Amino acid sequence: RRTLQYYWRSPLYIISRILLQICAALIISFSFYKHGTSISGLQETIFSAFMICTLFVPLVHQITPLLTKQHFIYETRERHTKTYSRLSLLLSIILTELLYQIILSICVWASYYYPISGTTQSSPRQGLVLLFFIQFFIYAITFALLAVPTSTFITGICSFMALTFNGVMQPPHALPGFWMFMYRVSPFTYFVAGVTSTQLHGVTVNCTRREMAVFNPPSGQSCIEYLGDYLRTVPGQLRNPDAMRSCEYCPYSVADQFLAEREYRYDRRWMDFGVGWAFVGFNIGVAGLV
Repeated sequence: RRTLQYYWRSPLYIISRILLQICAALIISFSFYKHGTSISGLQETIFSAFMICTLFVPLVHQITPLLTKQHFIYETRERHTKTYSRLSLLLSIILTELLYQIILSICVWASYYYPISGTTQSSPRQGLVLLFFIQFFIYAITFALLAVPTSTFITGICSFMALTFNGVMQPPHALPGFWMFMYRVSPFTYFVAGVTSTQLHGVTVNCTRREMAVFNPPSGQSCIEYLGDYLRTVPGQLRNPDAMRSCEYCPYSVADQFLAEREYRYDRRWMDFGVGWAFVGFNIGVAGLV
């Protein structure tokens, strides 16, 4: 009750949270509005999810001062008088944050999702992306709880590493072997993988002219006669199979093939969601012990 009152009496904090998240989501979504389903359009969808991840650092810095004050009051008063345990403090903060953040997460999701993916996708897929967004912001809150008693430098380095090695800037096969562990332990890997694989699953790729390989088959052969055996072993599509010249080959048929290069798979979406909750649980557990 006291934590609820404290938040209610801090309107500037609540308003700043709303402005940060809603404005950022709108800027991101309309920056990638109607990006299409070409290869560059698929890349832009992945990058839009990555841009949502960049909200993590300013959000943690926004939450930390308020949590620091709460933590200071506990350490100087309740802890010595044994009024209540640290677990009670953490629980009250998390429950109060959830009351505000879940509603705000829905607004951020709607501001991002519909300009990027439209309204044609099924309700289960829309709902799953919403759950990923709620989980992402809960993770940010619990990370801020973890960051309060620890070094700001350490938390900053951890955030930077997690953002850099999540498979967006470089696919896993392009990373040096030593850094593959960062790809596995970055929480943003699973957020981006879950969101983009759900958004793009089954989407037909429509390559632009400059993304296609254009070539002429041997004299007397059509494009499909020349590439018939090759097309049985590759994921691409031939646009003009009956043409005798200027064959147009697109290297992907569906978006899942493009996502597979980053190890983002639709059949792993619930596993990605579960791993995200493991990171949330780790933050809460460590914050309760520190």
